[in-house]
Amino acid sequence: MKIIRQKKTIFIEAESSAEFDQLVNESMKGLVDPQLQIYGLYKGAITYMSIEYEEDEKTIADLFEEAGCGAKCGDCPFYKKPTDGRKKWTVCGKRRVNEKSKACDDYYLGRRGNVSAFRREDEGTGLERRGSGGMSEGVSTGGLQQETRTDESIPA
Repeated sequence: MKIIRQKKTIFIEAESSAEFDQLVNESMKGLVDPQLQIYGLYKGAITYMSIEYEEDEKTIADLFEEAGCGAKCGDCPFYKKPTDGRKKWTVCGKRRVNEKSKACDDYYLGRRGNVSAFRREDEGTGLERRGSGGMSEGVSTGGLQQETRTDESIPA
């Protein structure tokens, strides 16, 4: 979560002192650290601090971790363990990682590609195994008649 703090200003201009007081009081409700500055007869400005909370955009890796199936860099086929026993870190892509670092989005995208290819192969073999052409085994086609339709028999 990201906290954004900005200094903002509300300008007020009125015709009478009662109207000015009313506008100032309405404008100052709920503001953090408001400061009133009067510039002239029935003119002024309120400066205050605006605090907004912004949710960080979730990455693919964050979504997998929330689902409970997160991976570590040690699981990635692109991770190369340092050959020097004194080093614990290595550079993968543009970031510094070790075996227990969270896997990056590239790992999950590559994993998704492998799953899609596996599913396509599996679905293709499943279709070939059927062999009955959609008919149940043991049902003969002798009693079925094929009907041909002409354009006149189709309702408009």
